[in-house]
Amino acid sequence: MRKISQEDIEALIARIDQDTASESEKEFMIQWRGLNEANENEFHRILAVIRAQKKAITPFDVIKAREGVKTSVIQRLIKKNRSVKKSFYSIISIAVIGSVSLLGGMQYKIAEKDQLLAGSFELNVPAGQTSNCTLPDGTQVWLNSQSVISYRYNTKAATRSVQLNGEAYFKVAKDKKHPFIVAAEDNYVKVFGTEFNMTALENEDLFQVTLVEGQVGIFNNKHEEIVRLKPGEKIRKEDGGRFEMDRNADIEVITSWKEGRYIFKDVELTQITKKLEEMYDIEIFFKDEQLKKERFRCVLEKKRSVVKTLEILKLTSDVTYEIEGTKIYLKRK
Repeated sequence: MRKISQEDIEALIARIDQDTASESEKEFMIQWRGLNEANENEFHRILAVIRAQKKAITPFDVIKAREGVKTSVIQRLIKKNRSVKKSFYSIISIAVIGSVSLLGGMQYKIAEKDQLLAGSFELNVPAGQTSNCTLPDGTQVWLNSQSVISYRYNTKAATRSVQLNGEAYFKVAKDKKHPFIVAAEDNYVKVFGTEFNMTALENEDLFQVTLVEGQVGIFNNKHEEIVRLKPGEKIRKEDGGRFEMDRNADIEVITSWKEGRYIFKDVELTQITKKLEEMYDIEIFFKDEQLKKERFRCVLEKKRSVVKTLEILKLTSDVTYEIEGTKIYLKRK
């Protein structure tokens, strides 16, 4: 592979993001990303900066500008507070923080911490990435790829509430006086100090909760409790609104994504390729439709490049692959 400068890499990633890159350039980028983990990480870093810069220079109203300044002040405040040094606000989107620089010497002074933190905030994790944070109440949250969580901080509210679209793992800080609520489109989880994994995808009508420790209640949008889970149990909402209970959930398989691993035990290949698409922000197609139904056991690791992962699949099965532009095709050997 020919050598390429940092400036050329950045320019090429920008063209790919704008969908103006040639097919040969797209293919070069896939191969460059596959050389090692450092290249893969650099690709996502540059892409995030490019997209943040585009958002930062688009028109925004006064409210967004004020929230950008508030974010900057919050970060400085919390850095001085050791009890919340892993602040929720330390990973607020680059785009919002970027808007601060457009405000020049504008100052935003609030005396009280609760006033400063008041309001709604949203974290959006891009494809191929995971993230973790700590909310102001001490609750720890791990967010999977392409997940969004919205949080409103209000010390006078009777509950602590977040909205989830995607997958997240929660380690909820105990507070008997203020229950922790995780809401989805039609259902929500009421928490009583616990650890659990939750998936809520609006576009796929998927709702699933797995309890690791403690106790959670599952409610519908009429505030009726459907079931209360015990540790090791999983509940999943099926098509038609029916709930299915698994009293012996495989906790390791369900929560391994927090550690950058995805464990699959006897699943169809399409389930694995779907996760690969999320992990590496790529497209995978089948040249042999029969392959979709074949079942595999494997462990995907984020630290591996996409090419290395595909090579392992090739070496351990009768599946091989072809790269055409930004698309990957699977077929039998």
